[in-house]
Amino acid sequence: MHPSAGRSGGRGVLRSRNGLRGLRGPLTLLCLLVLAPTLAGCGASPSRTARESIAPTLDPSRGPAASLRGGSLQVDGPPVATVDGTAITRQEWADRVKLIRYRYDRERTRLQAQVAAGEVNEQTAQERLMGLASNAADAESVAIEELIDLALQGRLAREQQLAITPADVDAALAAEARGDPAFLSELARSLDETAYRRNLEAEVLAAKLRTEIVDRATAGTVDQLRVSEILLQGVEENEGGTDRGAIRASHIVYSPKDDWENAPGLPLDDPAWVEAQTQAEAAADTLKAITDPVARSQRFAELARTESDEAMTGAEGGDLGWVSPDQLAPEMADALFAVPYEVGDIIGPVPTEFGASVLLYVDRRSPLAERVASVQARLAEP
Repeated sequence: MHPSAGRSGGRGVLRSRNGLRGLRGPLTLLCLLVLAPTLAGCGASPSRTARESIAPTLDPSRGPAASLRGGSLQVDGPPVATVDGTAITRQEWADRVKLIRYRYDRERTRLQAQVAAGEVNEQTAQERLMGLASNAADAESVAIEELIDLALQGRLAREQQLAITPADVDAALAAEARGDPAFLSELARSLDETAYRRNLEAEVLAAKLRTEIVDRATAGTVDQLRVSEILLQGVEENEGGTDRGAIRASHIVYSPKDDWENAPGLPLDDPAWVEAQTQAEAAADTLKAITDPVARSQRFAELARTESDEAMTGAEGGDLGWVSPDQLAPEMADALFAVPYEVGDIIGPVPTEFGASVLLYVDRRSPLAERVASVQARLAEP
């Protein structure tokens, strides 16, 4: 669990990373928006009807978390998900996990060589690796999400009569190999070539669909593209929930004994809790004393890198990205979404089960319905 997430949370701020929501990526949503007349018929709602017609089903008891035993993936048993009647097998899931980890290891080795040769500086290399490292650390969850998205995109591509050739796949393989003659032999240590090519075929077909979608989308008006953009940026509506928009924020975590992972099990009367709160208050006071918002934000990032007990976001200056209330621990959600803030405002310290968090407000995105209504009103103007 992550210090910004609730008890049901997974890696990072996404509380439902291993759940049933959030499994369809931006490309899939864009495809559904642009191809809506083909998929749903005239008058259908592209943002709901078409998406529901191909919605994946995933049984939590059969999913990634249920298939991890002693750190190894179990490939026997029922499918981990079904997309439009097509099963995603455990073997396919295991292969995707291996591919994610292989790509991370290979890119890390390549960047280390470039740093040693002076071709890339250390900071640039770390920035490039950050996203891959996150995926590799949570490969089981990322793999199932990617497989579902690729399955959805594959169906859309076939309905648009898009196809790929062996030459297309060979070209993609060559691009990933980067001229390394040992690529396939190194790959074989992690994943057999047949499984690799099967994954690559799905990726190449999705890329071809992306090109088709971009061509169609850019043929429309700027306002039409803006509607698609805000729909893609919208927070997925929770069943029975309310869209309160999203906030861009950063945080610095001060945990008892500098250990956020074990903080929830620490007795509340342990003096380390008071020490963590005191450190957080001192940091908040220091930051609030800086009157220039830009300088305050810069100082916040410096403190996050040097003092935050949560290393992953700390390395990025505490950046949480865009988050909605359901992605955060309740205490942090209440603090961030309770009142309107100005850019650069310091919030907290906010006490959580992980310690005390100092928050930096960066920006706010209105609820999806408000943004759609605003654009629709502009489109209706003479």
